Amino acid sequence: MTRSLKNMDTKLYERIFQGWKGKYRVLDFTHLVFGEKISLKKPGSVKLFFLGEPLLHPEFDEFIKIANKHKVVVNLQTNGTLLYKEENITRLLDSGLFAVGISIDGLLFDDYENIRVNSNAERVNEGIKQLIKKRNSSGSDMRIEVSTIVPEFEKSEKIYNSFFRDTLKKVDSVKYIVLDRFFSPEYHDNTGKIIFYENSINDYEEDKILCDEPFFKLNVLADGSVTPCCHDIDGNMSFGNALDKNIDDIWNGKALKKLRTGLYSHDLSSFSMCRECRFGK
Repeated sequence: MTRSLKNMDTKLYERIFQGWKGKYRVLDFTHLVFGEKISLKKPGSVKLFFLGEPLLHPEFDEFIKIANKHKVVVNLQTNGTLLYKEENITRLLDSGLFAVGISIDGLLFDDYENIRVNSNAERVNEGIKQLIKKRNSSGSDMRIEVSTIVPEFEKSEKIYNSFFRDTLKKVDSVKYIVLDRFFSPEYHDNTGKIIFYENSINDYEEDKILCDEPFFKLNVLADGSVTPCCHDIDGNMSFGNALDKNIDDIWNGKALKKLRTGLYSHDLSSFSMCRECRFGK
């Protein structure tokens, strides 16, 4: 990542919500028995993270409360390294957060500390345990979820021998994400040695949308740049800035419509990042 490190300003964060008028999505379907057309409104959602650790933000709990004020579902994704601080757990539980996700990339002790350099597996594990304990004793209904990236062939063995195994049994859900061979063709073994995998292009079907991310979400970087792609770490494919444009205007703008059309028609000639993602360099 080459863009500058910074915390998102509270005024910018508020402006994002002010420019997002339809904070819900409509699901249309037909009743299987009666054939009746039914529409359901579901609240929109916000997830606080994107190449940054949200618990480092001095106002992370205020950000959660602002999102709650606008009646959207708010989630937060953390690497768990700051959960050992009791005040962070208290602020999470008092904020009205719907769910906290914890990324544990490396289930074995050595794996974890080779991937999360300068982290401490024991302290992270204890922090998660304290979060579970205090969530349960407080009566909070905040969900606690864990996700971890694993090489496919080692998945079952690593789960069985996991340093976090007893803790994982007590959270609300665990998601195992198989290593993406295209974007991350390397992985550390438990000695710190990097294992290289064959770089494989993502498969696709001719009649399917190449990528559905720009159809249901946006990423807003700390400086206000808006990108539709979670792999766009430097905001190179920015379609506007939330400082001077409403989110709705960016969402419905010509640039994003052109991208969606390209993903439908498999024509990515105008979008080099998407083209390399789907078809290789």
